[in-house]
Parts: sequence; C-alpha cells; structure tokens
Amino acid sequence: MTRTTNAWYTPPGIWNTNSYLSSGIPYVTGAVLLSSSFSTLNAQVKIEFPYVSRSITVINRSSTDIRIHFNSLSDGNVEANHHYVTLSESKDSITLSTKTKELYISLATGSANGEFELFSELTNIDAKEMFPLTGSGLTL
Repeated sequence: MTRTTNAWYTPPGIWNTNSYLSSGIPYVTGAVLLSSSFSTLNAQVKIEFPYVSRSITVINRSSTDIRIHFNSLSDGNVEANHHYVTLSESKDSITLSTKTKELYISLATGSANGEFELFSELTNIDAKEMFPLTGSGLTL
C-alpha cells in the first residue's frame, strides 16, 4: 500500500477514534476445551487477533463453567486474584467493548469438557500497535 504525503492523512493507530467508530471487520472462531487438558493451565486457549478488537462476544456452548481473561493463567495472579469473567450456563454470553490483541478462555474446573463460540469486530489497527494489558485488575 502506498503511503500518501498529505499532511492530513493519519494512518490508523491505537488512539485513532475513527477506527473504533466505524463497523468492525468480522472475526469468528470457537473451540472445545478438553477436561483431559485441565492440568495444563485449565485447558486454556489463546485467541490472537490479526487486528485490534473493537468488541468481542463470547458464548458458552456447554453447561461447564468457562473463564474469559486478558492474560495467560501463567502470568501474574489471574486466577488467584479472580481477574476473569465466568460464563456458567449453556448459551451464557458476554460482549466486551474493549481493545485488545489477544484473549484467553479456560475451564473453571476439570470435571467436563467446555465449548465456546467467539465473535469479534476488529478495527483496521494492526495488532502490533496494541500495548500489553497488565497491571491492576489484569495481572496484579
């Protein structure tokens, strides 16, 4: 893509409001969280977005509790300090209007398999522009 030399041109960036105001690029995925993998970080799955998110919707497709968090269970105190949101019923869902380049989903217990669907609206901001999400309420 050719860059313009126009002084009024501003490439999309993390603080570019227009990137969040327009409708997003659709991103859809899902996975089965195997209880047999519970001993490995609660069968955690990492979703890496190619662009910074505008919003994210996660739907629990099982009756097993699943947890949504912004950092790996191996980073900081995510599990110990309850830095996650739990979806406990089949068809429970949550929509997060937030910017991130990655999201983690894990099982709350190892008693049964879990399953989820994820829909995200992505901006046109490259994921490498996003800063790491750490600190109070995330890893501390």
